[in-house]
Amino acid sequence: MIIFVALILTVATFAFIAYPFRKQATLAKQVANDDKQHELYSKRDTIYSMLKELEFDFQSGILTEDDYDDLSKRYKNQAISILKHLDDTGKETSIGDEIEKQVLRLRHGKGTLHPDTPNNSGKNTIVEEKMEKQNQKLRQSADRFCSQCGAEYQPDDRFCSRCSTGLSKGENLD
Repeated sequence: MIIFVALILTVATFAFIAYPFRKQATLAKQVANDDKQHELYSKRDTIYSMLKELEFDFQSGILTEDDYDDLSKRYKNQAISILKHLDDTGKETSIGDEIEKQVLRLRHGKGTLHPDTPNNSGKNTIVEEKMEKQNQKLRQSADRFCSQCGAEYQPDDRFCSRCSTGLSKGENLD
């Protein structure tokens, strides 16, 4: 009993001593993130002021239309890049969020915004057919896993090779 209490006190003491070090590491990351955001905000403000000056120079006749268009495109592309970095800074995305982003990208890339949205070009049905084929493949491979241990088995197996569980007809659909 005394050993158990001593062990608990040792662990509590270690946690008490280690806590400030962990907190410092977290604060250092936060400060670095804040510095990066501050730098991005500064760059954004600089680009905005450059665009205003560019517009003024064009209106006053200092720049030709071609020069104005070229410089304006450059600054706007830089501003877009900075704004994207600002949006991404400080965000911690989960795997679910990343999957949702990829699904939205695919839908927008194929011209479909929603599975129920009709598409005159026929791309919607092509995408649905591809997705259905992938789903069928996944379903077929998922039917070949033991319900006890998760090991994959062959269609003609009667017992799991890992845990020796009998594979019922409900599991072996092939």
